Amino acid sequence: MARSYLQVLGEIGNIQEDIPQLRWNRYHHAVFTGELVPGCRVCMRRALSCIHIGLRCNLDCTFCPLESRVRHNSPEEDAQVRAEAWESFLAQSAQGRVEGVSFTGGEPLLYLDELEAYAQRVLERLPEAHLWLYTNGLLASKEVLQRVRASGIQEIRLNLAATGFSKQGLRTLALAREIFAYVVVEIPTYPPQAKLLLESLEELAAIGIDQLNMQELVITPANIHRVVGEVYSIGEVNLLYGSRLLTYKVIRRCLERDYPFTCVDCSAGIKYLLDHATLLGF
Repeated sequence: MARSYLQVLGEIGNIQEDIPQLRWNRYHHAVFTGELVPGCRVCMRRALSCIHIGLRCNLDCTFCPLESRVRHNSPEEDAQVRAEAWESFLAQSAQGRVEGVSFTGGEPLLYLDELEAYAQRVLERLPEAHLWLYTNGLLASKEVLQRVRASGIQEIRLNLAATGFSKQGLRTLALAREIFAYVVVEIPTYPPQAKLLLESLEELAAIGIDQLNMQELVITPANIHRVVGEVYSIGEVNLLYGSRLLTYKVIRRCLERDYPFTCVDCSAGIKYLLDHATLLGF
């Protein structure tokens, strides 16, 4: 019999009760161990706008939930995605609801010129906004990272899982540490990568990252036939069982070894509940 979301939530709750160092934001959609980077604080205040720069990516990750991965995206589609994101940003900012903007894709560094242009447009409208970037890091040379930083982006988030926690990914991370004020590793916690993730923690601490964000892996038609493991559901959202269990294994390891960076359990299920609170009769 498949697990229910409430069963999984209870299982995670029992683990959380055993870790007194955990902290909670007031919406309880993230659990963390220390000080948070500005991007996460903006998100938790629900003061975030997200701009998709384009849909193309230079990798084909087994666990990627984006359906855009499985089809060709034209320049016209990319331009439409940017235009829609910009209109959303304008609407939010007109209501005074934006303190920060994230840039994502696809892979944003495939669109470096557009990324610079949109960062400039955001800061022209909201000079105090905090900007951050998501990337798999493969295109992140020193010159590229310096251009990104010069555009006003202060925080970078690298998905080391996308490159299998490779040496190249770790070198890019160390390079980013020299350039950006805030450096985050943000990954989906995928149980088949558990050994690679756990083995990387010592080096993450040595590099001096600020934060390790661990996303619960969402299952979509784009990845359901490629991922390994049991799927459970909350409403129409499918999640990979074991993803959050790995997150807490990592959190325990980091606390036991006193690594200086903050760990974050960013649960897809809890975020979904925030916007669908009546689903379970809350």
